[in-house]
Amino acid sequence: MNHKDCAAVYVATGEKFVQEAKQSAESLRRQMPNLKIILHSDRMVESSLFDQVIKVDQPHYSVIDKTNCYSEVSENRLLFLDTDTFVAEPVFEIFDLLNRFELAVSHAPWRISWDRKTKRKWGIEGIPEAFSEPNTGVIGFQNTPKVQLAFRRWQELYEMHRQQGSVMHDQPAFRQTIWESDLSFYMLPPEYNCRIVFPTFINGTVKILHARFDDLDRIAERINAENGN
Repeated sequence: MNHKDCAAVYVATGEKFVQEAKQSAESLRRQMPNLKIILHSDRMVESSLFDQVIKVDQPHYSVIDKTNCYSEVSENRLLFLDTDTFVAEPVFEIFDLLNRFELAVSHAPWRISWDRKTKRKWGIEGIPEAFSEPNTGVIGFQNTPKVQLAFRRWQELYEMHRQQGSVMHDQPAFRQTIWESDLSFYMLPPEYNCRIVFPTFINGTVKILHARFDDLDRIAERINAENGN
């Protein structure tokens, strides 16, 4: 399929995360050398790894900065990647899914977040527990006004949740956003967002590792070798 309207996007606010984004983008560039890679950052980064660097003028310096990852991006199909990801294989098929679905994400290993204060699940009234949280480290999405509106709602809900309790990450808000929307979405298998810091089951080639280890390249090689690839 044609992937000229596709791009990968990173958001890195703070020098630590800029360096992580470079490492992730290097792995992506090896696997998909012709894919456009865009970085949103609070500083102007000079690196041949990125085709475009977009200045974030009012960063939050938190996970919620990612909700603006489509800003000033013209491509129609986007793949957002957290900075602590490692791309072990090409993933053009995620873009192919976006010809049919508006959103593609994986389940989070922890299905429902816990409130650190009450030690109870972070339940949201009206959402069945069976509707698990997505992990927001790998997100394929159509760059349309409808999806952009949902991402803005995600940011609003995150701020509400942050004020209500002690769940400090963005997954409960993203879960609520998807539930309340009419977005068409597909749940990617864990091979496309392999959170190796948690117990997980994989079948076949791992495409994207998502963790903070110094030797993700060797880990990916070992995992895929043991899977017969």
